[in-house]
Amino acid sequence: MDLFLSTQHLQEYVAVGSDLSLQTLTPFFRQAESKFIHSTVGRSMWKHIITNAEEEAYEDLIDYARAALANLGVSLYVVTGGAMIDNSGVYFAKTDSMWRPSDKDKAELQRSYYEAGMNSLEDLILLLCDSKENDPYFEAWATSPQVERFNQLLIQTASDFEQHVSLFRSGSTFASLFDLLKTVQNERILPIANGYMDTLLTGTNESDSEPVKAAFKSLKAASSKALALLTTAKALRVGTYARTEMGLTFVAAQVKNANDVVYEYETDGQAALEALRELLEKLQPTGYTPLPAEKATPVRSSTSGIVIA
Repeated sequence: MDLFLSTQHLQEYVAVGSDLSLQTLTPFFRQAESKFIHSTVGRSMWKHIITNAEEEAYEDLIDYARAALANLGVSLYVVTGGAMIDNSGVYFAKTDSMWRPSDKDKAELQRSYYEAGMNSLEDLILLLCDSKENDPYFEAWATSPQVERFNQLLIQTASDFEQHVSLFRSGSTFASLFDLLKTVQNERILPIANGYMDTLLTGTNESDSEPVKAAFKSLKAASSKALALLTTAKALRVGTYARTEMGLTFVAAQVKNANDVVYEYETDGQAALEALRELLEKLQPTGYTPLPAEKATPVRSSTSGIVIA
């Protein structure tokens, strides 16, 4: 089942002309799913949402899903060059009262539809994250691969990430960061934790002493800080994220972030990583194996000035 039954149905969520068929937009809906939605909601949960599109108990969830897909799909359509516009929206064919959008028009339209779509996607994610056991979609979300895979990470929620780095549209931005978080955790944190990583991920036992629990709390905070800062640096370097006044956010098109901004997070992250290593050396928690001296010494790149663990 698709989320939209007709162009008239689509018009409830986005300003398009009646001649703009669903058949024309379908490839852009699929592209929006692949580019924006699957990385935040997850493929299995998105399929679950679509399957239950006619369920009354899912009404609010489906409403956000339709608004997100409609606006994100049209945001991609307007940049293809075939769209026509007038003051009321986007059309397929040209009449005397319409005009072909300039590059500036297309950029403004794309940004407008993208922002509306991402706001709806954020509402969707927050509704899922705030769901309770009596909500019909609670179980599907709580047990979805999208949620369960975050159990592999030191940072599992947007609120935990925001203890170190602010996020804009925190729910959807954090969800989209999984692959970067996983990469940084494996490449930067794991070698430093060296034997203590399992404890950092699973936590302490009820029977553990208070000093052991206190040490874990300090080490978890230190490792999470390093992970958040280094992931932010990597996200900005990749160019599909940007730092705005409201925080780090996913962006529609590739951007070139200023080197000094990337460097700021990289150096702060490396400092946090070094602080984690020093804390591990000091506390010597069970399972931790100190790194050989030559591997424990940070290396500074001679070209970029960035410290690399």
